[in-house]
Amino acid sequence: MKVLQIASECTPIIKTGGLADVVGSLPKALLAYGVEAKVALPLYEEIGDKFGHQLKAVSSGSINFQGNEHPYSVFKGVLAEGDIEVYLFQNDEFLSKGEIYYSEDTPHRQKQSTRRFAFFSRAVVDFFTNISDWKPDVMHCHDWHAGIVPHLVKNEYKQDTKTIFTIHNLAMQGVSDLDILSILGHDRRIPDHDIDWDAEDGNIVLLLQGILAADIINTVSPSYAYEITTPQFGEGLDKVLQKNKHKLFGIINGLDYEVWDPKTDEFVFHQYELRGEEVGDIREKKFRNKVDLLAEMAVRTDEDLSQLPMMGIVSRLTRQKGFQLLEEIKSYLLEQKDFTLMVLGTGDDDIERWLNTWEQESPYIIFENKFDEGLAHQIYAASDMFLIPSKFEPCGLTQMISMKYGAIPIVSAVGGLKDTVIPNVNGYVFEEFTGTALLETMKQAVHEYHENKIWDKLVHKALQADFSWNVSAKQYYLLYQKLVGQL
Repeated sequence: MKVLQIASECTPIIKTGGLADVVGSLPKALLAYGVEAKVALPLYEEIGDKFGHQLKAVSSGSINFQGNEHPYSVFKGVLAEGDIEVYLFQNDEFLSKGEIYYSEDTPHRQKQSTRRFAFFSRAVVDFFTNISDWKPDVMHCHDWHAGIVPHLVKNEYKQDTKTIFTIHNLAMQGVSDLDILSILGHDRRIPDHDIDWDAEDGNIVLLLQGILAADIINTVSPSYAYEITTPQFGEGLDKVLQKNKHKLFGIINGLDYEVWDPKTDEFVFHQYELRGEEVGDIREKKFRNKVDLLAEMAVRTDEDLSQLPMMGIVSRLTRQKGFQLLEEIKSYLLEQKDFTLMVLGTGDDDIERWLNTWEQESPYIIFENKFDEGLAHQIYAASDMFLIPSKFEPCGLTQMISMKYGAIPIVSAVGGLKDTVIPNVNGYVFEEFTGTALLETMKQAVHEYHENKIWDKLVHKALQADFSWNVSAKQYYLLYQKLVGQL
């Protein structure tokens, strides 16, 4: 079976978020199931600067775009440690100049962004339909950036290639003006129910086109697949998703254990692993990691913070991630002396200001206003618990990483958090999205941290959890089989 992954980013070539990790890891994991997977990406300027000398020119073509013929070139690279081929599409006007994602704070920039990925999508479909000898059985399209691919395959290029559309974040939709209809190959004089209906409000939503035209839709957790069919989480598309729920599935993302494993992690001060049923060695190693991290950060207080449980946060600082709940319980956080709160991240200006102020007011709050990959690993290894109070969370990797490192997650009952954290078994879950509910759960976790028997059992279960890509890849393989009629 041949599967093409079509996306805007892919680790380790180009990454701004978790989407890149999925696209970089899934093809390698699919090899175990006999799937020949390749990846298609735009050849951004940054990729050309970093990896241009490693790429091989393989072909070129042209597409009719906005009423004119525009050329594109195709280069090929290989993902390290997997022999997965990556096709990179180059065009100076639309793809290969400027930043990866244009800021969409003005109509002009929004138009640039949708045009870029519309051009990319059309070039990909054209190349693999008309030029490439390698023909995919399935085109696996990720997020709105590849949202028009299923429509192009089915309605313009009229191919039998099957399509699956993965929604990583429904809030990001790729809204375009009606000029994009010519790019879709749509003649307004010819009725097309899906496009005509989408265009009624004066715009075209590329993510919606993916939902309507794809043979199968999936999200990155079963709970999120259900949640997006409700008004609370549906981002205005819940009714459409309800009508298409017969082809909607949820598959939890995997975690790359080659990157996230305290047994081999080169960033942490003291490596460790679970041996048998005892977690005493884990406690000791985590304590030593905590001591060394606090020393490395030159934390100076009158109290030895290493004697307290550490609650970690590694996150974008946004309201989606639930930081408004921390603001609700600010008084408690500033007055408590029962644990250390260690926060690493960047994000919204007001949240950064809160945390900077809180750090000045409490010796028990430590805030690193940056992203540092090595420091993130060290915080996971040093933390006893991890705070993830998201308002919504399509999948989430933080809770999986924290469990792998023996840091017990405290999470809200949404999306992938709900699917991976079992209350009082491998973590703590609060149902109501309120500061009060979060506070009660935090207090429970801190109390039970001092009950060795309870805590050791939680840590043991967390360390045993298997979120490897092998599990997720099998579920995707079954979906692919369903698509091509092998199941």
